[in-house]
Amino acid sequence: HLFVRWINLVVFAFGLVLAIVSVVYPYPQEVIDAALLLGFAAWIRVAWRRAASGDVRPFVTRMALFILGIIVLNAVLQPVAVAELTVAALLPVVIVLPHLDDRSLRRLLFGTWLGCVFVAVMGELVPVTAPLPGGVTSLLRVSTMTITIGLIVMLLWQFTSRHKAATRELGSLVALSSDLAQTLDPRRIGDLMAEHMAVATGADECGICYWDRPGDRVLTYGYYPRERRAAVESSYALADYPETRRLLLEHLELAVDVADPTADPAEVGYLRSIGMSSMAMLPLIARGESIGVIEIYGRQHQPFGTDRMALARTLADESAMALDNARLYEELRHQAFHDGLTGLANRGLFGDRVEHALVRSARTTAPLAVLFLDLDDFKTVNDRFGHAAGDEVLRIVADRLTSVLRPGDTAARHGGDEFAILIEDVTGAEDAIRVARRLIDAVRIPVRLGDVDTLVGASVGIALSTEGVERADDLLRNADFAMYLAKSAGKGRFEVFRSTMRDGIAERAELEGLIQGAVERDELRLQYQPIVDLTSGVIVGVEALLRWQPTGGRLLMPGDFISLAEDTGLIVPIGRWVLDEACRQARRWQDRLGQPSFGVSVNLSARQFQHPGLLPEVLAATTAAGIDPSSLTLEITESVLMQHTASTIDTLTRLRDRGVRLSIDDFGTGYSSLSYLDRFPVHSLKIDRTFVAGFGAGHEGPVLARAIIELGQALRLEVVAEGIERADQLGPLRELGCRFGQGFLFSRPLDAAAMDDLLEGSAERRDDGIVALGTRRRSARGKLRTAGSATPLHRRARRSRREAG
Repeated sequence: HLFVRWINLVVFAFGLVLAIVSVVYPYPQEVIDAALLLGFAAWIRVAWRRAASGDVRPFVTRMALFILGIIVLNAVLQPVAVAELTVAALLPVVIVLPHLDDRSLRRLLFGTWLGCVFVAVMGELVPVTAPLPGGVTSLLRVSTMTITIGLIVMLLWQFTSRHKAATRELGSLVALSSDLAQTLDPRRIGDLMAEHMAVATGADECGICYWDRPGDRVLTYGYYPRERRAAVESSYALADYPETRRLLLEHLELAVDVADPTADPAEVGYLRSIGMSSMAMLPLIARGESIGVIEIYGRQHQPFGTDRMALARTLADESAMALDNARLYEELRHQAFHDGLTGLANRGLFGDRVEHALVRSARTTAPLAVLFLDLDDFKTVNDRFGHAAGDEVLRIVADRLTSVLRPGDTAARHGGDEFAILIEDVTGAEDAIRVARRLIDAVRIPVRLGDVDTLVGASVGIALSTEGVERADDLLRNADFAMYLAKSAGKGRFEVFRSTMRDGIAERAELEGLIQGAVERDELRLQYQPIVDLTSGVIVGVEALLRWQPTGGRLLMPGDFISLAEDTGLIVPIGRWVLDEACRQARRWQDRLGQPSFGVSVNLSARQFQHPGLLPEVLAATTAAGIDPSSLTLEITESVLMQHTASTIDTLTRLRDRGVRLSIDDFGTGYSSLSYLDRFPVHSLKIDRTFVAGFGAGHEGPVLARAIIELGQALRLEVVAEGIERADQLGPLRELGCRFGQGFLFSRPLDAAAMDDLLEGSAERRDDGIVALGTRRRSARGKLRTAGSATPLHRRARRSRREAG
């Protein structure tokens, strides 16, 4: 650009001088020469306007040929300036040197050589006939030589400068490429890019930023100088900087100066906040897409020229792919060691961190703790709301876990709905217990799924390295076992592993194997405990209680295996067997006693209640047994009812509409809301035995138990008292209006044959008030009554005590 402006000016000026000389000293050759130069100057001006914005090689080639042609013609017109024209003949070669390919350049060199030879021959053969004074001729010759050499020197200086700049650019590229090849850490690459960019462009500071498309944010990956990194934002939202967003989307370059009134106010404010006056921004483009932005800053106004920006552009193109590859490598590495759903560490990374933590613990003697957390009743969320909702719950739980941990702690998703937490530098079990409490409290906060608040609890097992464990697998296994014990104890709890707990591991593993196929092997048993009308003493129904007797083993109570059945998913087929067997037995007693209203109560676990096939299974059981659905009462605990209130009410309503009776078991021990209690379509409440124990011996009974009875009356619900063991408990309960009860005072749980004897009046009482079976005697009415041929059950208990003592 500079050379074209100069040569245009020189050619025009020289043509004008020759035109003036031809007027003063009329000479046809001078007129022709002046016309050629002025015409050439006009052509340069017009042709350059067209070529400047595109490929300049055709323009440069034509200009060189024009100059060579004018020189050859001047050799004929002005033979007096042979030396000057010979030197000027080199000018076209110098002009085209950086623009032509080798073949075209060789042709032009050969043409120039011929031109020089022609000029020399013409100087010898053509006589000088110009009528110019000697002084004028000498001045023109000196001027021609001076201008020609000046133009050649200018071109050579430009070429040298360009060559040096290219060398520096190449050196910068080589140095940058060499440094980038040493690492795959995107932040290290960002720092290297920022340093090279700042040095190459002369910027005071430089930032390398990556575009986080999902988060619609720009993250600072590198900064120069590094000690200034703390002064800039680690990330910023693109919504706050619209010009930066436009730059990324449209692949633009942006220059901002604080003195520019049209500049983006957000960018100007940011520049002032970091003490800078100007900024240039270039997009980082890899694979045809913007992946980030380079921000170079200057303390002076507009310090970045065209050459510097061109170099910055070249460095950006070179380094963008390296940064993108490093980012991709980081993502792949993160995916390999982190859970894709929650973003937490996965099992492999967690195990590795526990191993390293154990090494550090052995060196520093500071113990560590591993917590194993399992979500309670998570399967019901998937069953009722779908797996997408379940995934959302897992993500929310993961966020809550990390929110209550220290920055140095590690949370991992161990699989399914299980999480593991590593806590280093604990002083003892109390530190881990405090964390466990925080985790349980954080998880139990209701989760909003659509229009429903869903409750998800957590059970936590804690294992400490002070137990002598030296391997990560052992520590995890111990925490897992402690979690199982916590879940077995009632869920929503924590348990600290102790070495004595290992004694139960083998038994649990054995039971887990044995319970598979327990239904098919006919190892399940039902025992029945009578439910008695406290006013009349009549047995109005029974509660079916599940027992398991493995082949060759002892009889197991529900607390020994129900949680195991829920964990393995076997509770659903086991519950189905209980429903079928209880309904079948109820029909048998109804027929024997002639009482179609004789009822049976069956307990439902959390997983059974949330099972989508519950209603069809209940109706199938009552239909197969041939009993009216109103003869069946399903007992559900408060905690189960409150897990999914909207869906719970729907399930209860559908069961009630089919005639099935519903009861809230262990009422008073959970956390039901009175507002929901009024909406639950239940028929009865069962007072937990812990409240019943406070009645008798001159006591009016616990305030809460009396309140439950009054609440049941207010809601027109039947109230059943569980755990009645002493005769002195009956009076206060009857006086409060509690109509039904069950407990050892009337009978311990009996198998079906023993219950037959009790119902037929052939059972006797020992002095402790517990039923003792005697010989079979069929009663006239088949039931125990308050008057007539049969004696009320509780009255016979008192009489047997008097006779015994």
